[in-house]
Amino acid sequence: MKSLLRSWSVFGLFLALFSMSCFSVLSADYGVSDDYPDLVTESLDPPEYAIAEQVMVPGSAIEKKIKEGRPLYALAAHLLYQTTADIGDLRRVRFVGVLGISLLAWIMYRMLVRTGHDRFQSFCVGAIACSTLPFQAYASSVTMAPFPFAAVLSGFAFILGDRAFTTPDRLSKWLLAGGAGVVLLAALAIYQPAAMFFWVFAAVILLDPDRTRGDVFRRLGWYCLIASFGLVSGYGLAELGPTLYPDSSFDRIDLVQDLPGKLAWFLFTVFPQAVNFALLSPSHWLLSDGSTTVLSASRIADMLAAWMFFIVISAGLVSYLRGMRNGVPWKYGVAIFLLFASHMPNLVAESAEARYRTMAALSSLIVLYAYLAAKGFARPYHHRSSFPLANVVVGAAAIACVLSAAHHVRTWIVEPQARELEFIRDELTRNDLSGVGRIYVIRPAWWSTLAPFVHREFGYPSSAPWWNPYSMVFLILRETAPEHAHLPVTSVGFDQSVVPLPGSLVVDMSHLGKAPGPTSFIVEPRT
Repeated sequence: MKSLLRSWSVFGLFLALFSMSCFSVLSADYGVSDDYPDLVTESLDPPEYAIAEQVMVPGSAIEKKIKEGRPLYALAAHLLYQTTADIGDLRRVRFVGVLGISLLAWIMYRMLVRTGHDRFQSFCVGAIACSTLPFQAYASSVTMAPFPFAAVLSGFAFILGDRAFTTPDRLSKWLLAGGAGVVLLAALAIYQPAAMFFWVFAAVILLDPDRTRGDVFRRLGWYCLIASFGLVSGYGLAELGPTLYPDSSFDRIDLVQDLPGKLAWFLFTVFPQAVNFALLSPSHWLLSDGSTTVLSASRIADMLAAWMFFIVISAGLVSYLRGMRNGVPWKYGVAIFLLFASHMPNLVAESAEARYRTMAALSSLIVLYAYLAAKGFARPYHHRSSFPLANVVVGAAAIACVLSAAHHVRTWIVEPQARELEFIRDELTRNDLSGVGRIYVIRPAWWSTLAPFVHREFGYPSSAPWWNPYSMVFLILRETAPEHAHLPVTSVGFDQSVVPLPGSLVVDMSHLGKAPGPTSFIVEPRT
């Protein structure tokens, strides 16, 4: 009983820790990109949605998610948005994401303690792994709030699969293995990249110093069997999308054709980003004049620094693996294999978008390797007096990563998104809409950010995608001036020329992040 209470108290600590680091996420009034159209399509009652359909680009969020092979994600998003009525309610749904992150960190902690790692250090590793950039994105967006639960389900799948491996009864073994495959399929049906957290849990077991070569490879083969069942079934699930929606196309589930090119993309684009842990890298900073030119020198320096850091991690990992039986090379080979396995859905897909949201498993696996490497470097000094120092080092790293995550979330996501939403709300409410027949929104360029710089999920303006102004304007008017929520909206690119119709309101967001800032004016208002 005491052990159970202590275990759940650790979960409470994780929840308190991540709630504090994500306080800005849970207290601010904002949405991120697809949060707005999803809120409209999933939360409105039929009469309100009938109005929204008249002013928005038609499209179903559920349909899009099913085409991506994520039907459980579609269901989860639908249920979550049913608890919302307006933009302010999104903060409650974001708490669900924080809850999922806390649960995942707790499961990782339990797995580490189970294999003999120090409790305090295991807590710190869980905190660091779930403070990395992918989890910062998950916590900040309602659209990504279900993603941590895909990783949680993959943990349950691994626990079932590992129990099946050690069960002597053949029938029980295959029943547990089948259950593991089904649970992993459920994780994949939420978000495929996060479901690859399966391999993070596998690494905790496979890199246990007490494992023999035969035991490691038998376990690895067993885990691969379960993962293969899940991945193949998940791909079959994704292929149902074109059957259910034959009039639509979606290319993210197409299989890769250029495998060498994809491996180079992984090694020189994805992997360096994942090694950065909780820090945004400078490889895609923009030039001071706002142009979209990538700083090649910065990107090369960033990539070299990441690889040098991983070489240091590798050296420590080799030192740690020396404490295991039967040599080092094959053990290090298993560790490298797990890196590729943790990013498998993106490696086999044709799409080559290196977004942080896809790197949760890979980033956390590198965090685990860094922890094991630190233990490897400390091995020659492994005596009783070194334990407090080790705890201080690991604890300081955890505090630094959690504080860094809180800073990134607030500076790159919450504050810019909240200010952007407030800009649009101010421009809509300060004008008299009684004589307005149409609203034009001139969108900003994706690099016109209120954040220090744009880096994929961080700093990207929500009003930049062509489809978002429709739902953003509708939701704001529905809250502030419901009698005008039916006004049609025209979305205009920052580099497009358009002649507004007489009696239209023009909201110019193209100067977002630059002087003089967003403005609005009415073109020859009707009398």
